Amino acid sequence: MPSSKPAPPLTPTAAGHNPVRRAARAVLRWAVRRGGDRGGPWGEAVLAEFDEVTTDAEAVRWAAGGVWVSLRERSTGAGRWVVTAASWVTATWVRRATAGVLVVALLAAVAQQWVLTVVYVPSWSMSPTIDAGQRMLVDRVAYRVTGVDVGDVVVLGPVDRAWTMRVIGLPGDELTCLDGLVYRNGAALDEPYLPAGTYTECTPVTVPAGQVFLLGDHRDGAFDSRHDGPWRLDDITGRMVARLPN
Repeated sequence: MPSSKPAPPLTPTAAGHNPVRRAARAVLRWAVRRGGDRGGPWGEAVLAEFDEVTTDAEAVRWAAGGVWVSLRERSTGAGRWVVTAASWVTATWVRRATAGVLVVALLAAVAQQWVLTVVYVPSWSMSPTIDAGQRMLVDRVAYRVTGVDVGDVVVLGPVDRAWTMRVIGLPGDELTCLDGLVYRNGAALDEPYLPAGTYTECTPVTVPAGQVFLLGDHRDGAFDSRHDGPWRLDDITGRMVARLPN
């Protein structure tokens, strides 16, 4: 049966027999000496320390650093051209990467302000779905295209001091409450998000055109459409996408 023990780490001596490290050393030696007996002092120092590496990754990094040092030492003629070209490529890449980061940051800022927004919920009106002090990610665009549906958690008013409630009835729906359950157009509404034993009381209502009937999940303490009537669809400023961890 093969042993399950991990293989011991490579020592510098064992590393010398590894093909990756042999190849890396050969490249470094060529870059430092260029076919001669000895290269510059800095390149020779890097080459002398190469045998201390113990992993493939270290060997590749060490060789790459040594090649760069050797190029710097030989920065005359063709060597100077190589260093200048490498510096230009590096500078170009840095400029492009910086521009890319700035564009991404700008897009993220626009998305945060106009597309997706993190909203702080200060009250318990939507508990236990959303606890007081919890944050949620809110869509501020797509719901305007798709419309809202029964069961959606929506935000009303400015997002920095918004109300958060759940859509229970759409325009034209007839709503009533019987034995603690909400009935929509004669059928009991399935509300799996409510805690067991929740008892809902409400006055029968037909939702007017252009409005929605909203309730909080914490039915005993929420101030919602049972108290101040349906809300206008235009009052909705976002729809919850996800709850965020505290």
